[in-house]
Amino acid sequence: MSTRRLAAALALLAACSWPPLAASPLPQGEVFRIDAAGDCQEQSPDAAPLPGGGFVTVWAGGFDPADPAVTQIYARVTGADGAPAGPEIRVSETGRLLTSPAVAVGADGRFLVTWTDLSAGVRSRLFTAAGAP
Repeated sequence: MSTRRLAAALALLAACSWPPLAASPLPQGEVFRIDAAGDCQEQSPDAAPLPGGGFVTVWAGGFDPADPAVTQIYARVTGADGAPAGPEIRVSETGRLLTSPAVAVGADGRFLVTWTDLSAGVRSRLFTAAGAP
């Protein structure tokens, strides 16, 4: 490949790369716990930033050793400093075969949690910015 073609290919690659080529993000503090249970049964976390700082995190957890198919979906709103802004929120109303929680936040701070109920399909629940359903 000629030098001119190589330079053109590299310029095209740099212009089209996503995410943009940039320095890696650096940690902004210590690692901290989101869930209150601490029983190491939580899985599949997802998080989304809130307007004005902070974030909301969702996860599947609450497994029952007697029946591993029983799970719940939880959420927790956290301030920009990483401190909980309130208690865990139990998102799901039933607890059977629930997986793959995800969260999206609107410009007004409301957040929508979705998950898969393997016995009843995809479920969603909308919350206020304060975490009320």
